[in-house]
Amino acid sequence: MTLIISKLFLSGSNSGVEKLNFLPLYLVLLVVLLFQTGTAQICDKKTMVFFETDQYSIPSTEEKKLRNLTGQFSQKTDTFLLEIYAFTDSIASVAYNYKLAENRFKTIVAYLKKNSASQFEIIEKVRGEAAPLSTNATEEGRAKNRRVEIFYFKINGGRVALKGKGGMEMGVSKDYFAPCGICETNPKMTEIFSNEEAARAGMNLITTDGCGLITGGMINLNFSCKERPKPDSNGQIDPKYCMDVTIKIPASKFDEDMEIWNSKPMDREGKKMSKWARESAGQLEYDEKTKFYSITVKYCPGSGCNLDKCSNERGGGRDSAGVVVIPELIRSMKVRKYKTIKSTILTKEGEKTFTMAKFRYSGKGQVLFTDSGMSKEKIGYFFSGTLNNYERECDSARCTRRNECWCYEIPLSDYTKIIYFQKKKNFRLKVPRKYRNYWVKLYIPAADSILPITKANGSKRKYDFQQPLPDTYVVLYKENSLSTNKRGYDYQVDLEKIKKKYSKRHKIYKAKIKRRQLKHKV
Repeated sequence: MTLIISKLFLSGSNSGVEKLNFLPLYLVLLVVLLFQTGTAQICDKKTMVFFETDQYSIPSTEEKKLRNLTGQFSQKTDTFLLEIYAFTDSIASVAYNYKLAENRFKTIVAYLKKNSASQFEIIEKVRGEAAPLSTNATEEGRAKNRRVEIFYFKINGGRVALKGKGGMEMGVSKDYFAPCGICETNPKMTEIFSNEEAARAGMNLITTDGCGLITGGMINLNFSCKERPKPDSNGQIDPKYCMDVTIKIPASKFDEDMEIWNSKPMDREGKKMSKWARESAGQLEYDEKTKFYSITVKYCPGSGCNLDKCSNERGGGRDSAGVVVIPELIRSMKVRKYKTIKSTILTKEGEKTFTMAKFRYSGKGQVLFTDSGMSKEKIGYFFSGTLNNYERECDSARCTRRNECWCYEIPLSDYTKIIYFQKKKNFRLKVPRKYRNYWVKLYIPAADSILPITKANGSKRKYDFQQPLPDTYVVLYKENSLSTNKRGYDYQVDLEKIKKKYSKRHKIYKAKIKRRQLKHKV
């Protein structure tokens, strides 16, 4: 199993009103991780308890080992997977020895449960006289074979945690190695944190579209289960062995350009692998407190799964860079497929700084561009359409590093205007009797929009509406005036200055306009 670390999501912390999906962007960033690199034997730590001939009670000389072991199981909230192998020497029959090994297994389990606070899930591996540690021809050799081997793994979130030397961790189902036990497959975990180490390990980091990957870390898990069927001539295995795994990778900071990639074997031995392709179904998170990436992905043994970012050194030729000039809006909290940044653009009037959306573009066909956000005045805007017009190179600084560069400018007038309303801010407004025949509406200056409101239960003086998020005025028109004219109203009053009182019974704000607030014409 090969797992490489690359960047997956583009994300930001800007406030907004909805989550968006965007087009991919690639940047060249240097990832520096100072962690130990090496290969870890997953099962190198084990406790071995030896027994007397034809006995399954724990010798007093061996009990100290178990007391030291139970010291690891002192927390009630912890759960551990115990993998216990029980053996005998070859004296007596095979059936008798199997039963003796089974009793030794039960004795060890009973001791651990009695003297531990933690919870256990147990894998029983009774082997009898099989797999001797030494020769059964001598008493010294037989003494080494009368043993129980205990391996333990912590369970986090229902998964068995396998840890490497460099701090990486893989979480797998306890059945991941089935029908073999974990430790009888002799699993080895190798961690790689740089492209140089990947090259020495013979890893090709080129994607299907010719991009050279920059690795932020790679994890390789090798194991061998003789009881599993071998892959076919194309390197494919039975899908039932493909399971969800979680991978935790230490990183000093979040790199938003990382993506999950996968590679599949192309021969039975797994020596020839396909080029890396994006893993669309994988999930990636970053914990700022623990400084770990967390990846969840379905993995088939023999395949590769990595977390890398794409560099500008593309094996298949450079693509053009899509650059879109977009209005100055506050973007959503999570940006996934393009990134908004500030950029200086050379225009006829000289250099100007605009908000830019940048993404990689193959130079073929149209690009569907969807964007939404909120202005500083709390007016929402939405755009969705195809971009197919090549324009001048509007971002000269970026275009000097590319063979091609194109730009598309979207004016704010092409966006759909959206008015958002405040939650649980429902009004019942009463106007003075003198103005009962006036038309009453809401005016939002920032959006240059007039919103109609309805009369309450046929009343001539009461109106029901929900308060808009932007600054809003209540405006009154004479009955014979043209209410569609935004500037044609006769009176106005700031909604925030109207006296109001919340009614728990009706769950609305009761508000009343005083005559003195409307004495001046606009």
